[in-house]
Order: sequence, then C-alpha cells, then structure tokens
Amino acid sequence: MCDPIGMIGLAFSIGSQVMQMQAQQDVMNKQQQANDEWLAYQRSKSRAFDARQEQMRQKADLSRNKTLNELTGEKQQAGQEEEQKRLEGEMMPTVDAQTAAASKNIGDTLLGDQAGSKIQQHYADSLTNATREARSRMQNLAVVASTTGSQFGLANRANSLLGESQDDIRLQGDLRQGDLVAYGVAKAVEPVKYSIGSGAGAAGAIGGAAASLAGNRLGAAAAQV
Repeated sequence: MCDPIGMIGLAFSIGSQVMQMQAQQDVMNKQQQANDEWLAYQRSKSRAFDARQEQMRQKADLSRNKTLNELTGEKQQAGQEEEQKRLEGEMMPTVDAQTAAASKNIGDTLLGDQAGSKIQQHYADSLTNATREARSRMQNLAVVASTTGSQFGLANRANSLLGESQDDIRLQGDLRQGDLVAYGVAKAVEPVKYSIGSGAGAAGAIGGAAASLAGNRLGAAAAQV
C-alpha cells in the first residue's frame, strides 16, 4: 500500500526539479538574448568606429594632397609672378611720380636759361634713361622680394600652405585619438549577466554547464567583432 505522504513528497520533489529546470532554461534564454544584443551593439560600434576613422583619415590625406598640389613648380612660379606684379604695382607709381617731378623742374630750368634744343634733348634722354633704369631696378626688387620675404612671396606662400596643412592633419589626428578612447570605453561594456539563486542537484549542474557553454560561445563571437 502506497504511503500518501511519501507520494506527495515525491511529487513535490519532482515538481521542484521541473520548476528549477524551467527557471534555468528561462535564464539561459535571457542570457542568450543579452549576449546577442551585446554582440549587435559591439559590431555596430565597430562599424561606426571604422567609418569615422576612415573619414578623418581621408580628410587629413585630402589636406596633404591639396598642399602638395599647390606647391608644384608651375603653381609656385605662378604665385611668384602674381606677387611680382602686385609689388610692381605698388612701387611704380612712386617712381613715375618722382621722375615726373624731376622732369618738370629740369624743364623749367632749361626754359629759364633759354638753352638750345640739343641741350633739351640731352636732358630729356637722360630723364628717359633714368626712368627706365629706375623702373628696371624696381622690377628687379619686385622679383627678389616676391621670391623671399614679401607678404605673398614664395617663402611665405609655402609656409602658409604647409602650416594650414599641418594644422588640418594635426586636428584630424587628435580627433582620431579621441575617437579611439571613446571606442575603447564602448569595447569595455559587458553583456548583462542573468542568474538564479544557487541551486542544487541536477538543475544546478545543468545551469553551470549552460553558463559555461554560453560564455565560450560569446567569447568566440566577441573575437570576431
């Protein structure tokens, strides 16, 4: 004859084990979902990081290539010639004004002395030559200045272009470094951990094995992120 109390105890024991296994399965399901969400998060962060790094690298490379393109021989020569014209335009009015004043003074003196036409022609030729020589000196000075230290001369032009390029490249480098630090923080994020109270018997053993299996799978997947 069966013992009713024993039957109840057996049923309760079986029911308890079933409930523990169900709870463990529920934890395993939740842990797997948490792991999947973590992997999706890490992969998303990795793709975004790679895209940002490539974009910043391209900006730095674009700035470098732009500067190299502006420092070619042809563009350097064109820049020098443009600066030379600017300097000549600033210098020549002063030379012409001084020459005109000198011409007027000498002409008045010649007329006052009632000198002959030959003398007048001599002085006129002398003024013409002096003006030509002055303009030539100004042109030579403009050439020298445009290749050295004038405002937009070759040296200042090259230094300005190189300085701008270096600033752009340095900025992109700083941005990339800061982005790398932020990405390191994102990589350090761990998945949510689920667990149930300490269990005993077969259910506890199953739970420990399941947790170990989930951890190994997660580690293998994380290595591919």
